[in-house]
Amino acid sequence: MNIKLIVFDIDGVITNGKLIVDENAKESKIIDFRDIDAIFELKKEGYKTAFITGEDSIISRYFNDRFQPDYFYNAVKNKEEILKKISMLSGIQLKNICYIGDGKYDIEPMKIAGYSICPKNSVKEIKEVSDITLGSNGGDGFIYDVKNLLLNKINNNKENFIKKENKNFSNIENLLKRHEDVFIEVSNSYEIKMQIETIVDIIIGALNNNNAIYTFGNGGSAADAQHIAGEFVGRFFKERKALSCEAFTANTTIITALGNDYTYDIVFSRQVEAKCKKGDVLIGLSTSGKSKNVLKAFEEGKKIGTVNIALIGSKTNNVLDEFADIIVKIPSDITPAIQEMHMMINHIICQIVEEKIFNNKFENN
Repeated sequence: MNIKLIVFDIDGVITNGKLIVDENAKESKIIDFRDIDAIFELKKEGYKTAFITGEDSIISRYFNDRFQPDYFYNAVKNKEEILKKISMLSGIQLKNICYIGDGKYDIEPMKIAGYSICPKNSVKEIKEVSDITLGSNGGDGFIYDVKNLLLNKINNNKENFIKKENKNFSNIENLLKRHEDVFIEVSNSYEIKMQIETIVDIIIGALNNNNAIYTFGNGGSAADAQHIAGEFVGRFFKERKALSCEAFTANTTIITALGNDYTYDIVFSRQVEAKCKKGDVLIGLSTSGKSKNVLKAFEEGKKIGTVNIALIGSKTNNVLDEFADIIVKIPSDITPAIQEMHMMINHIICQIVEEKIFNNKFENN
């Protein structure tokens, strides 16, 4: 962002938005010393400044005398017009102006400014149009945080830096909700949790019996198959002995030879025939549950005596039922959501397998 001029509302931004009245009916407001220093530091850094306030009082005029901004306007309700006027007088385009406000009269100018910031305790409507909502309240170090943000010194964590929640994010929020719904359904599925537990036991039994795990799938599922193999052969969390796992999708020479000389349908089953023995574990991923090469791999494995584990979407497949020993069905027909849940489940499996094996048999290896 190329900000050249900063426009401040006063009440609720530089002050805390509260009015103190003493016993003599004299009014006063609170301002944080950090914010005073921050305004002067911003001016020192070369930013032009402007104050626009709806009030006309001794207090509001104090800010003009105290900070001597380049532009000062009080008793203003139509702040949008004043912002345009400041842009014209300064020769600085609106896109290079940062507007800082917290109340209803700041909504329109914030919409046209190039960049906008509001404090945590701003009204809801302001948060919806502001580019950034900071984690501090007006009059309580808020301008100090603004200074750090503009000078790239802010600690970008949830406490000090809260990105705006509701600005043109409706489509993103809908997509997140769709994926969240699938996650919640999987998390609440007793059947899937029982299947994960069974798969863990099968893999541990196979590895302890010197059998191997083989993974495969197409497209994104091919990448996931290789990811799983990497977790087992490498490590998940523990520094430990490698576990035997291979992805049938990784050897391009074999895959292209089989696809070219035979048919793509047998690129996995031929590898099952070449490498697998009774007791090995096949993990096949197919979001549709209908991938012919996955089905043929399970069919070949059945002849040999492998344990066949299928991770698919919600669509049923009678042929798959015939050749797979365990079928984990993600309750969705949305491909990316299914793939995400496949990877989550595989991560859970990898972690539990690692914990169980290396807290027992290989603990001292």
